Amino acid sequence: MPKIGRTDEAKTYAYSETETKQIRDAVRKHIAEEHRDLASTLLILGSYTSLSKSEFAGLDWEDFDPVEKVLHVSRSRVEGKEGHTKTKARVRKQPLNAVTVQQLLHYKSKTLGTGPIFCGITGAFDGRPLNFKYFEKLIKAALQTEKVRWHGWHAFRRAFATNLYH
Repeated sequence: MPKIGRTDEAKTYAYSETETKQIRDAVRKHIAEEHRDLASTLLILGSYTSLSKSEFAGLDWEDFDPVEKVLHVSRSRVEGKEGHTKTKARVRKQPLNAVTVQQLLHYKSKTLGTGPIFCGITGAFDGRPLNFKYFEKLIKAALQTEKVRWHGWHAFRRAFATNLYH
C-alpha cells in the first residue's frame, strides 16, 4: 500500500548550499515586493540556523542581539499558542553569522521592531501569528517557476546540521 503524506525522503532531506541559494534567489525574483523581505528573512534564518517553524514563530525582537550575534531561543508558538520549546535542550543562544544579522537588521527596519519577529497572517505586523502555510505556498510558486524542488522547512534544519558536520 502506498504511503500517504510525507515520504522518507521528505523526513531526511537536507538542502545543499546550492539549493538554498537557488531557493533564496527564486524568492527574491518571483515573490511580490510586499512579502519579499519576510520570505527572504525566513529563508536566511532557515539556511543559517537550526530553528524549527515553532521556534521561528516564538521569536520576539527582544530575543535578537545583533551585538552578540545571537538569537535567544526560549519559547515556541504553535497555531498562535505560546509555550515552551519542544525540549529543554532547544532553549539556547543560537549563534548568527554576519549575513543573518544583516538580514534581521534590514527586516527589523521594515517592521514595528517590537513584539514577535514574524507576525501577521500575511506578514502584516498585526500581532496575529504568521501563517507559515501561506508563505510556503508563495515560496513553492516561486520555486516552481524556477524549477527548483521544495522539500519543506525541516530540510533547512537538516542542511544546517549536515553543513556543520562537514
